[in-house]
Parts: sequence; structure tokens; C-alpha cells
Amino acid sequence: MLDTAGHTPGHLSLVVTDPSGKDPRRLLILGDVMHTQVQVTETHWTCAFDHDPATATATRERVLKELENPDTVLADGHFSGSVFGHVLPATTRRARAQGVSR
Repeated sequence: MLDTAGHTPGHLSLVVTDPSGKDPRRLLILGDVMHTQVQVTETHWTCAFDHDPATATATRERVLKELENPDTVLADGHFSGSVFGHVLPATTRRARAQGVSR
């Protein structure tokens, strides 16, 4: 579990890893961290239902930094038609890549 407060108090995201530790890949199921793909690049865009917008923005920044790890796959049910993907490190801006292959 990963603390991802901001949208709701006590919000958590699920981290799925290989229990043996042999496979470094992991899946991060975001829940309500982001509500649209544009928040990958516009982290300050908040949802009307964010309980604490400042914390939600800080949480998005922190989680996106973790998602820049190429061994981490994101899963977000709010991303219609493209639930799984990777976050590419920011050069001037972050970008989201479709799919799960590397």
C-alpha cells in the first residue's frame, strides 16, 4: 500500500510486486490519484472532488516521480481505453506511453 492522500483523506494506492523479490517490475494501481491523462503533465489540475487540492497535487508529483522508473507500470481505471502504461521522465515535460511493453 502507498499513501496517496489528497483526493480523499487516507486514500491508498496498491503496489503489486513479486513476493520472491526476483522480478524488479511492479504495478502501481493508482485509484483516484489522477482522473484524466492530462494530469500526467498538468499535475496542478485538480478534480472538483479533491478533498485537499494542495495535497492531491503534491501526491501526483510524488507518484509520477516513482512511475518514471521503467520497471513500474501504472494502472488507472480513470484512463479510459488505456488503463496500463508507463510514465516517461520529464525532459521539459512528462509524457505517458501507451501499453506495458518496454
